[in-house]
Amino acid sequence: MIDHNDELAALVASGCTIREAAKRLEIGEATAYRRSEKPQFRQRVNELRAASLAASVGKITALVDESLDVVRSILQNGNDRDKLAASKIVLSSVGPLSELAELRQRITALETRGLKLHG
Repeated sequence: MIDHNDELAALVASGCTIREAAKRLEIGEATAYRRSEKPQFRQRVNELRAASLAASVGKITALVDESLDVVRSILQNGNDRDKLAASKIVLSSVGPLSELAELRQRITALETRGLKLHG
């Protein structure tokens, strides 16, 4: 008997329902649901989703410099309408990015404080 747990987890992590995944793997739906209820299965799905998300973030990060170069070029060389649109993009990004930076600083401070208390 072939163990399809990892393939089942991969399909579920990528967005398939248990029913769809069972059909694709040609295993019984009841078997798939039974396997999906196990903590190890849920943990594996979470691991696969986290890995996929990390890869996506890496791809997006790689595009940031190129995107900023495009916005900079539009601001320098575009017509007034395009400059306004590019400016809105920049300005709408400032708030969330500064909030993220502040949250990271606060988390780091809390972690440092926690280490000092327990260390």
